[in-house]
Parts: sequence; structure tokens; C-alpha cells
Amino acid sequence: MQDTFSARITALRKEKKWTQEMLAEKCGISRQAVAKWENGQSVPDIFRIIELAELFKVELNELMANTHSDVSFRYCTESFGNLYQMIFVFNLGENTYRLLNYNDTNWFKDISDDGSIDDFIKNISKSIHNFEQKQKFQSLFCRKNLIHLWQEGNKKVSLRNLHSFGTGNSSWIECTVCFVNKNTEPVGVFLVRTVDDIVKKEKKKQEEILGRQYIIDMLTKEYDSAHLVNLTEDKLYLLRFNNSKMHKYIKTETETICYSESYIKYNKQFVAKHDQKNVEEQLSPENLKKVLSERKSFSIFFTIILDNKEHWYEIRCIRINDTPDFCFAMGFINRDLEAAISKRREMYEEIIKTLAVDYDAVYLANLDSGKVLYSYNNPESFPEDAPVDAFPALEDCFSDELTPFHKLVVHPEDYEIFKRAVSREIVTKELTEHRMFFVTYRMLYNDVYEYFQTRIFRSINFEENHNFVVGVKNINSQIKMARNSMIAHEIDSLSGILNEKQFKQRVSEVLPRCNFMEFSYAMLIIDIDNFKQIVKDFGYSVGDYVLLETTKHLCIISSSDDTIARIGENRFAIFVRLRKNSSLNTEKIILAKAEAMNNIIRKKYSIENNNIILSCRVGVAFVNPETKDYDSLFEKAKPLA
Repeated sequence: MQDTFSARITALRKEKKWTQEMLAEKCGISRQAVAKWENGQSVPDIFRIIELAELFKVELNELMANTHSDVSFRYCTESFGNLYQMIFVFNLGENTYRLLNYNDTNWFKDISDDGSIDDFIKNISKSIHNFEQKQKFQSLFCRKNLIHLWQEGNKKVSLRNLHSFGTGNSSWIECTVCFVNKNTEPVGVFLVRTVDDIVKKEKKKQEEILGRQYIIDMLTKEYDSAHLVNLTEDKLYLLRFNNSKMHKYIKTETETICYSESYIKYNKQFVAKHDQKNVEEQLSPENLKKVLSERKSFSIFFTIILDNKEHWYEIRCIRINDTPDFCFAMGFINRDLEAAISKRREMYEEIIKTLAVDYDAVYLANLDSGKVLYSYNNPESFPEDAPVDAFPALEDCFSDELTPFHKLVVHPEDYEIFKRAVSREIVTKELTEHRMFFVTYRMLYNDVYEYFQTRIFRSINFEENHNFVVGVKNINSQIKMARNSMIAHEIDSLSGILNEKQFKQRVSEVLPRCNFMEFSYAMLIIDIDNFKQIVKDFGYSVGDYVLLETTKHLCIISSSDDTIARIGENRFAIFVRLRKNSSLNTEKIILAKAEAMNNIIRKKYSIENNNIILSCRVGVAFVNPETKDYDSLFEKAKPLA
């Protein structure tokens, strides 16, 4: 076979007009190896022959000559040597197999030297531990599928990491079939070998990766992006990119770049001139090895120029222990936001001082980063730049799933309500649509559940910097006062707004004087559709949640001059007051407000894994000289069924 192979490989190479050096480069081997093939001094193994067949775009049997005899199959045995424990020949057309080589006498002693392929595959599969692996093995190596793969033009098929016990010895094995043509019939060489050493190396490597990945994941909670650097190999692995602008300037199509070259280039291209020397010295491989061998971590700060603007950045380097190479994790964070806050503290000082009088704790946070920038809980003095941990639950202001601390202190019945104050999606949506929203919930205080309120609203220049302010206060005393008012039948017990009796009394007091005052008045009636069906399908707790959400939206869209009430199970009313102005059409403003209420309540809620589509009907009646009393105004405003 060697003489025929050497002649054929030489002819194919010359047809392509390739030199021995060119063929060697394409195969990733030396020119001397190609020369030995063509001189007949050596022959490549079966996998290399498959690769050459694909490279020259010829059938495998054109390279493996003498296919009418068993020379090519005997060659498989010789070329693999002791690499494989078992080598068989499959005649897929005749459904027969026979043994070529059995290197390990302790493996599969009950397998005969020849027989049916179907029986052979069943016998091998019996030794596979895992049921899913067993099924995958049987479906992949069944005779029907092998014939299909051969017809599709596949050169080989392989399955690795099968946990098998052979004749009692537990090992990881790899099974491979290499296809060849014999008299134009589908023939395959079935190879079995143990891969215990490979699996152990892969597991060890995976454990190292997971250990490093844990550090990277921890870094990305605080930093915009994080990377893994291997100084021994001079490699930087691009593992994480969040919102950091500068990384869009690192142009690469791979997940790995040369560390020293990339940072020299980056330093010259983007780092401000006055910081270039310092950055080059601090981030040089020599300095990193020296500093990180003495310390666990260190940070450097510098200015970079992006889009003709200066940005203040921090790089933090953390040494990774227990690795054979000198590796460390690198985290990047844009400190522009903190720098801007520091420069504009006077802009926030007044609002913080004012809020701190009314709230137990006040926080300044950022919508994009999800971080609390500052915490304030002392109304007498404005704190220094260092955050004050007045309320640890809000140290990281966004949490779609409640933390163990939240679940410990928040009343279980108020979990879903409290989530609205800490969910990134909800906070972003509410602050985009409204200047402010609030959430009321019960929380442990001195071992007793008391009522608290979190009020979240936009800060100065919200459109530019996406900062927002959070105020938290204990409203237990106000709740008690409200309950006392409820005794006098003034407040609706669920929604906390006026009830029907009190609303009717207040409107009736104003109506006689409406036509003599400098205001325009109107009554809006809002009916929640299908409310009884919602309660029937999902329960009273969901029904109460819908009513509370409706109350919140009505309070947000209404002004301080409006009177809001709940006047029925699913009915709300608003008595609107607008100052008359010759340049404004007050009726159009009121109608626009009614339309806004209609739109804002028409929403899809996901409550306790239930999707609820909410809608309403809004009726409007304007107060005019013909308006006689409350009942006539109410009848005009009542929405049509």
C-alpha cells in the first residue's frame, strides 16, 4: 500500500500545483513528513488520510489503494498500534463484522470475533452506564444510520466520553467509525479506545475555568467588564462586556488577543497623553508580576479619550490563586458618573436635605448601573463621598428576585408589592412614564411588622444622567391615623382614598359655588371592566392588587387640586378642578386627562404567574349652570355599559 499511496499523493499534489512545503503548511506538519510519504518511507494514520482526502477532494478509497484486498484494513491496525483497544471491520451492506485487532484482553471478552453488526452494537451498549448515553450510542452506530451517514459523504463519525465498564473495569471510552469503499459497498473501520486521561484533564481544566469564571462573575457585578489575563502565555481573554464604551474600540474577531501588544496599542491610541507613561508602567507584564506577587489586588485610575471626550476610568487587577500559569482577573469601570456626582453635589444637596426631613433614609441611585451612589440618613449634615450604609437592603438597588435579606424583613404577603420598588424593569418603566411613583408595604421593625413607604422619583437632569432618588420612611403612624379616619367613614379601607359617602359630601359642598368661581369643574367616573370575573378566576388577593394599581395610576395622573375616591367595588371617581384661562380650552384638557386615564389603566399585568389584561370605561360630565346636584352630575358622568 505504501508504494501506491506515495505515487497517488505525489500525483494529487502536482495536479494542485502545490509544493511539498505548501502541502505541509496546509496539513500543519513539516516538509520532511510529506517527503517521507512521497518516498514511501512512512504512511500517515487513518485520520490524516481522511483529512488528505477532504483536502484533495477525492474519495477515501482513491488514497487507500488495494481496497479489493484487506491491505488497507491491516494498515489501520499497524498505523494505530497500541492507541486503540479494539479494531473491527464493518461490512454495512452485508450486516457483518470481524475483529482486526484486540489489544486489551480485559475488554469485552464476551464479544465474538465476527457476527452481525446489529448484535455487536447491542452487546457494546450493554456496558454503557448512562441510559441517555446508551440510547445515543445505539441510534448513532446502528447499521441503518451508518449507511445513511456514508451516503451523505461523511468520512467518519465519533462519540466520546461514554462511561463504560467493559468486563468490570470502569472507564471512559471513545467509539469511532471511519468509512471506506470496498467494491463500492459501504465499509467502516470501528475503533474503540479508553480516554480516561483525556477526561481527567478536561475535568481539571473545567474546574479551573469555573474557578476563574467565579471571579469574573463577581467582578462584573461591580465593574462594566472583566477579563482574564494569562501573563505566561501573554494572552487576554475577552470574557465579559457590559456597557463599557471603550471596548467597542478593541477590534477583534476572536475571544483571545495578545495582552502586551493590545495594551501598548490601546495606551497610545486612547489614554490621555499625561497618563500614558503611568499606564504603560503599571500595566506592563513585569510590573504586574511584581505587584501581584506581593498583593492580592490593586487599582489604577486614568483618563481616556473617546469620541473627543475625556472619561475617567478605573482598572482593578486581582491575582488568581492555584493556577499553574501567572493569571489574574482585570475589571474595568467608568467612573464618570461618580465624578459627575462629586462635581454637582451642590445640585443635589438641597433636594437631599429637604427629603431627609421627611424620610428615614434617602438614596441617590443610577438607573443604568443599578447601583446606589450615595446614602443619606442624617438631616443635620451632608455626608462625605463615602456611602453610608443606612439601609443595607438597598445597597444594590435592583433585584428581580428578592434577596434572603428582603425575604427576612418584608411581610410575605407583600413580596410582590415590594418587588415593584426593586425590579429594574418596573423602576425603568415607571420613571420613563412618570416623574414619581411609590410602594407601600409591611416590614419588620423592632420585631414587629410596620408599614413603610418607598417613594422613587427622578432627580435633576434625569434625561441626561438617569439618576433617581429613593426615599424610605416609616408610615405606621399615618396608617393608624388613616384607620382612625376610616372609623369616621371617610377613607376607603383598601385603596386609602375617599369613600363614596365622603366624596359625595365634598362634591355637594362645592357644586353650589362652582359657577361663581374662577375654576372649571368636571366629574370623571372610571369603571374597571370584568372585575368580578377577575376575582372569580384569580381570587380576592389579585382583585385587591388590581384595585391598588388602579388607585396608584389615578393618583399619579391627577393633580393636587383633584379629589379622588373609590365609590364602588370596581368604580372610581375624580372631581377635577382647573383654573380658567382665556388662552386654554379647559374642556379639552379634561377630556385629554380622561383619555390618558383610559390608556394608562389598559395594561397587561403578570401577577402570580397569571397574565391579566385590564381595561376600563371612563365617563365625563362637565359642571355648568344647568347642573342641579350631585346625582344629576353623576348620571351624566356614568360610563355606558
